[in-house]
Amino acid sequence: MMYGDGFFAFHTATLIPIVLFSLPFAIGFYFVAGRIGRHPLIWAILTLIPFINFFFFIYALFAILLYILDKVEEAASQHRNSES
Repeated sequence: MMYGDGFFAFHTATLIPIVLFSLPFAIGFYFVAGRIGRHPLIWAILTLIPFINFFFFIYALFAILLYILDKVEEAASQHRNSES
């Protein structure tokens, strides 16, 4: 079945490979979200929605990066306090 016309036309069959390609990322983000204190099911669903997942990947990248930086700063702070 085809939706739209002209440049923005797409077949529903083209969404299947996109969703299948996103499935391993959805599984990975499910586990990552649980580790960083976010809602795993929401992260997995947002990863599977075509076109939205592109923007979600950018958000997730920075959310994970900020989480890691917070943990490094926390560890460095504890190390500085233990030396004093």
